[in-house]
Amino acid sequence: MCICVSIDYISFHARADPIPSSPHVDVSSLRRSVLLAGPVSEVLRDDNLLIEILVRLPPKPSSLPRASAVCKRWGSILSDPHFRKRFRKHHRKPPLLGFFRGYAKNFIPAMDSPDHIPAARFSLPKSRIPYQEDEAYMGCRHGLSLLINMHKGETVVWDPLTGEERIVAFPPGFNSASMGSYCGWHGTVLCVDAEDGHVHGDCFSSPFKLVLVCAEYNQPAFCSVYDSASGVWGDIFSTMTITAGVSRLRRPSTLVGNALYLLISGGDVLVFDFKMQSLGLLEKPVENHGTDDWYFQLFCWT
Repeated sequence: MCICVSIDYISFHARADPIPSSPHVDVSSLRRSVLLAGPVSEVLRDDNLLIEILVRLPPKPSSLPRASAVCKRWGSILSDPHFRKRFRKHHRKPPLLGFFRGYAKNFIPAMDSPDHIPAARFSLPKSRIPYQEDEAYMGCRHGLSLLINMHKGETVVWDPLTGEERIVAFPPGFNSASMGSYCGWHGTVLCVDAEDGHVHGDCFSSPFKLVLVCAEYNQPAFCSVYDSASGVWGDIFSTMTITAGVSRLRRPSTLVGNALYLLISGGDVLVFDFKMQSLGLLEKPVENHGTDDWYFQLFCWT
């Protein structure tokens, strides 16, 4: 209710001619507005109360920039890092701005104006698109995206919001030549700083872990974890021989608790346990009617 009152007050005083010269002025409504202006002004002069109002603005791209334009005082409050952190913590889950279709140069906006984000804003520069575009984009988690360039033997951790990127070369000996004649690659990046459910808003500058998986038909699957804090890859983990490789659909992995789940071709699931530091395989039920990757989807919950 306080939010509605404050917004009405702002819009009332934002008009070029707050008291129209027209003879059709509703005097009683105008009198009520003037009477409300006093108490509302008192509320807005209190920084603590004003912050309580502003932190409840909708978590949309246009909300804070528009509110910042009201006056210098509001702009100062809204630009404060502590306010931004509290704003994220209050709303918890940010809105879906859009999604990447197939590979990183195709960003599809999901919101209407004034919150619409142009496709070019979050699209990877053409100079960074690997040779095989449809195999490049691995997904997005905690605000970070991951791409794999198998021809150069490197991964690209990319922040779509800022355009910053970090290149991480494959671990020594972790390539198609050593793993087999053909290796299906997949990867996942996740922010290590889980403060308040990753609402701190700065996962790119925080430590992150990068999981790289190689799975080939009738060969063991391999996995290694990169720690950005130390700048080194960990041990290479492997499974028993599997009968499938990474799905050509390139579905993103799923993180549940301390385990990362990756659906591979044929319906089986690779599982990497961060706590146990192990890579395992969950085989699909014997009784299934799937004949193609399109028939399988992974659902995980706790």
